[in-house]
Order: sequence, then structure tokens, then C-alpha cells
Amino acid sequence: PRWRLRRCARWMADPLATRLAMLLQAVALPGATFVFILFWTLVYYPGFSLKPVFVFTHGVNFVVVLADFLASAQPLPLIHLVYLVVYCFLYILWSIVFDVAGLRTDCDCDTGPDSGAGCKEKGDDEWADRCVYLYPSLNWRTLGPTITLTCLLVFIAFPVLVTIYWALGLLKRTACWAGTQSLPASIGRDAADVRACTGTGGGGDGGCCIAASRELTCANLSLDVEDWVSTFASSPVSYFASNPTAYLGFRALCFVFMFAVLIWNFFTHSPYWITFIFLTNWTLAVQVLYHLAAVTATWMALKAQQQQAHQQPGQQVGEEEGGGGGPEAVHGKGKRGGGGGGGPFTFTEIKI
Repeated sequence: PRWRLRRCARWMADPLATRLAMLLQAVALPGATFVFILFWTLVYYPGFSLKPVFVFTHGVNFVVVLADFLASAQPLPLIHLVYLVVYCFLYILWSIVFDVAGLRTDCDCDTGPDSGAGCKEKGDDEWADRCVYLYPSLNWRTLGPTITLTCLLVFIAFPVLVTIYWALGLLKRTACWAGTQSLPASIGRDAADVRACTGTGGGGDGGCCIAASRELTCANLSLDVEDWVSTFASSPVSYFASNPTAYLGFRALCFVFMFAVLIWNFFTHSPYWITFIFLTNWTLAVQVLYHLAAVTATWMALKAQQQQAHQQPGQQVGEEEGGGGGPEAVHGKGKRGGGGGGGPFTFTEIKI
């Protein structure tokens, strides 16, 4: 029946995997960055018992997710900072529940024996404590410093980091468009941002500040991706752009590797359930789910491009909402943007 065909076409326009990838990326990328920075600046100290798995969960994971981000054509919308803040507040709420519920965990407490700052001695060794907090920097018994650090992270550090990644996203997507005569009108919002920040759109766009202000609208909270096929099948890395199978393999390798790290980290804790009380492991689990969603979306995008390549030349694959005529080289669209303009355009020349 026609209604089923329309429903199937709508799902193909915005697959669940692409939405999950966009949502989880907004948490995994900046989250892994902050776990890396905060661990080595606030948690680690000379004499800290550093296990090999700690290096993988507080450093290597950051390298993997950053490499995946730079190798992909996925944007990181500035307004998606909201999802990171929600994630942060969920963990803060959990840390308060942990304290109020009277839960305890083994920790290295450098405040001295029976200091009253959240540590309770188990014995004569002052480094073998039972603490009411999950991290020394998140100790609600010392309210002032904890609230100060939390506010600095949420209202200053998080926006700065997400802005940096947003700008990197524009730069790498510009690399994907290198060699084209003009930026694609079908990628309305992202194209306008690139024109503003790179000066390719003339003086009317107002620079990166105006581009950033366009990002900060509720409409951009949507997880839909304009031209999802091109976004998830393309890469600014020239080798991956000309070898899509290698690109898919790279993203699959990121997932397999991080899944192995997650399992390794799980079995290094005793009891096993204690793994999931720490922010590091929350973020690691989110990162693994992100890599799974990303490789799934990439596989679907490459499959859609392969189907498009087998269609008859000149056959219209899809039209942009509100756009002009002409065959589109990009199969699928998102719900944001649209814009006019027709004519053939390929995000990157990828053939399977």
C-alpha cells in the first residue's frame, strides 16, 4: 500500500541510527575530552596506583573518538551543548544520591585520617579510606569548592569546548566540499555557517559570531541531518573519500576496539557493578554506543549511495523540500534547512 511506502521513505530519509549518532556524539566527544582532562589534572597525583586500563579509559578513548570525529563529515551543532549539560546534571544528581543514600566506595583520600571531609578510616593506612564521594572534586561535604568547580565546568568550560568542536566541524566539512564550484544549497544551515566563517559567502553573513548565533535556536536541537547519506558516507580524509570500504572499516574498528576496552574495564572492578558508579564508565559506555550508531549509519549511507549508483542516469532520486528541479546526487534529506537550488551535486565523489 502507498501509505506503507511513504512511511518507509520517511524512515529512510532520517534513519534512527543517524539520530542516535548525532545525540551520542554530543555527549561522547566532549565527555571523553573532559574525562581525559579532569582525570590527569584533578584525580591523578604522584604515587597514584595507575593501572594499564586507566590509560585506555582516560586517554586512548579520547584519541579514538577524536580521530573518528575528524575522519567523518558529521557536524557538531553548537546547540547540542544542551545534551551534554543534561548528561552532566544527571551525573551530578547521581553523585548527590550516592552521598545521601549513605553509599561508600574505596578511594584514595589525601585529606588525612578522619578529616571530616568525607573520608572515614578503615585502618591505620590513611590511603585506604571509605569515602562518601565518587571523586574528590565532587565532594558535597565541601560544598563551596564543589559548586564552584561544577559551575565553571557547566557554564564556561563546556561551552568553550563545544564551540571549538563546532568550529572544527565546519572546517572539516569545508574540506569535504573542496573542489566544488559552490557550497551545496541543500545543506542550508551548515553551508551558511561555513560561508560566514570562511568568507566564501561575501560580507553579508557577518562572520563566525553571526553563524554561532544562528546555531543557538530551539529548531537546531533536532537530531535530523540534512543530506544524511552524504554526511555519513563522506570523509574529509582523502584516502577514506576514495575508499569508502576502508572508511566503514575504520569506524567499525573504532567500535570493536572501544567495546573491548569497555569489557576489559568491567572485569577489572570487584564487584563488577561498581564499574557503573563512576563518570568515566558512564562516558565510556556512551562512547561505545556512539561508535555502534555511527558505523551503522555509515553502512546505511554507503548502501544508499550504492543503490543510487545503479539507477538510470538522469533519474531523480529525491528533491529538496521547497527546492527547485533537477536531479539531486544526494539521496535523502533532513527536516531542517531545505533551501532552493537544483542541479547535480555530490558531497564527495564516492563510488562503491
